[in-house]
Amino acid sequence: MFRQVRIRLSLWYAGSLAAILLAIGLTAYFVLRESIDSEINSSIRTTYSDFATKYPPPMPNPRNNNPRGGYDGDGGGKYGSNGEYGDFNPRTTDVFLVFTDAAGTVLSNPRQVPASSFAFADYIAAADRDGDWRDVQADGDSYRLASYLSPNGEYIHIGRSLAARDAQLDRLSLVLATGGLAGIVLATGGGLWLAGRSLVPIRRSFEMQRQFVSDASHELRTPIAVVQANNELMLRHPEQTIEENLDQAEAIAIETEHLTRLIGDLLTLARGDEGRLALEKTEIDLEQLMGELGRDVAPLAEAKGLTFKTDLAPVRIEGDRQRVRQLAYILLDNAIKYTPEGGTVTLGTRKNGRKAELTVRDTGPGIAPEHQERVFDRFFRIDDVRTHSVSGTGLGLAIAKLIAEANHGALSVRSDVGHGATFTFRVPAKE
Repeated sequence: MFRQVRIRLSLWYAGSLAAILLAIGLTAYFVLRESIDSEINSSIRTTYSDFATKYPPPMPNPRNNNPRGGYDGDGGGKYGSNGEYGDFNPRTTDVFLVFTDAAGTVLSNPRQVPASSFAFADYIAAADRDGDWRDVQADGDSYRLASYLSPNGEYIHIGRSLAARDAQLDRLSLVLATGGLAGIVLATGGGLWLAGRSLVPIRRSFEMQRQFVSDASHELRTPIAVVQANNELMLRHPEQTIEENLDQAEAIAIETEHLTRLIGDLLTLARGDEGRLALEKTEIDLEQLMGELGRDVAPLAEAKGLTFKTDLAPVRIEGDRQRVRQLAYILLDNAIKYTPEGGTVTLGTRKNGRKAELTVRDTGPGIAPEHQERVFDRFFRIDDVRTHSVSGTGLGLAIAKLIAEANHGALSVRSDVGHGATFTFRVPAKE
């Protein structure tokens, strides 16, 4: 599933980038083309203007019927049918002029362009009909040409080769295509890597959720099965009294209580995952709160043959009083469960710099280094002496860690195998 999502994300990323690069490339191509075309057109217009300035037309003939506003008249001046037009040179070196008669016959070709390849007669007809500007082909090359009427019915054809423009546009197209393709390939590879990285926490969360559901189903299955089995036993003998089925009734009550506690723990974790863990933060006298809790827990430790100690120092924090008490109770309950008879459990509070510390220390078998990070995972239970013959769901420390973080604190463990474990809750202290 995640592999397909990763590929799809990468393809969407590459496709989006390809569309952006295509839009940028086409924009750059047409902007450059328009700029070059504008410069070419400007050079042709400037050449015509310079020519008209240097060789002004003779006085207008009353019989002038040229609507184009070009040169017209009865001849004379420097314009002779022999094609000699002085020493005029265009400002732009690659602009050429060709002079022809109305039939398209070349009269003068100062730049010696391959005039025989141009269909000047067609250009003149098109100029009379559609205007001056046209792109033409001659000897396999492209030219932009403008035709103007001169005295004595002759025409001035001003043109410029488009080879340089086409070469620049071809190079730009090649660069854009090559760069775009390389960019898309790199983007696809980078997208695969980024998608893989971005999916890591999602995959981890999904796996944790799936494991959580699996573990929860397993934990719920056992008490439900016990309740169902005992209920069926009771239903087989409806004539019997409750006293006669007292064992079954007690089993149902015990498992129902276990289910209630388990469902409550699951609900707490679910609310924490959604950020909806209800907190009523107030200023807490941690020494007083732990003193009260120690008084309530001491009989449980003594009933198991443990020594219970407190080492409480004055310290105040801000947090949810009930949740902080629940956190401490979970730590104490674990310590009492896993500490063998004759051991010691110590509850302590102190101020360490700007932090308040609540510690629960036991003299049990300890926790191996490879398990110390995982003890806060949901449903995690170590398959050793700490868990043998000890009931529990494996959710207590996960809830304790959730409460610690919800109160802007942190929960950690320090342990040496065979020398007990110390759980420490650190939270900012009130001044």
